[in-house]
Amino acid sequence: MSLFSDVSAKRIGDVITVILQENTAAKKSSSTKTKKDSSVGLSAPSILGAPVTAKGQDILAAQLAAKRQFDGSGDSAQSNSLNGRITVTVSDVLSNGYLMVLGEKRLTLNQGGESIRFSGIVRPADIHSDNTVNSSNVANAQIIYSGTGSIAEANTDGWLTRMFSSAWWPF
Repeated sequence: MSLFSDVSAKRIGDVITVILQENTAAKKSSSTKTKKDSSVGLSAPSILGAPVTAKGQDILAAQLAAKRQFDGSGDSAQSNSLNGRITVTVSDVLSNGYLMVLGEKRLTLNQGGESIRFSGIVRPADIHSDNTVNSSNVANAQIIYSGTGSIAEANTDGWLTRMFSSAWWPF
């Protein structure tokens, strides 16, 4: 390495530190109301101009009424934040000079573990002088953050709840 060389990543196997600063927020709301009323009346047929009756009531007259109504609404909100750093390796250099990066970080604590996987495409111009890049400057970024252990299991629905929430339970 010479005194005037650039230390930023540019070859397969070089490392880059990605500064994770991901914040997302989404909110969705919907409401639906429908109502339909209909009725049909059939007058009694007559024989020689007189209605057909039994005990003083028209026995062939008919009335039909139908009412339908639906009210539905739903709300959904989600907010996520991920901050930290992960050092990744250049796995390929594309023909335009862009760098494909890939890396994984695993952390095991008392009763569980956490894993961060990161991949994407980095422009060499976005790499800072300290060989870091912001995650917002990574194209096709794929960030997978997952956990295992008792804390992750506590945040998961039980099998009975999953069954009642599934498509197999239509009620």
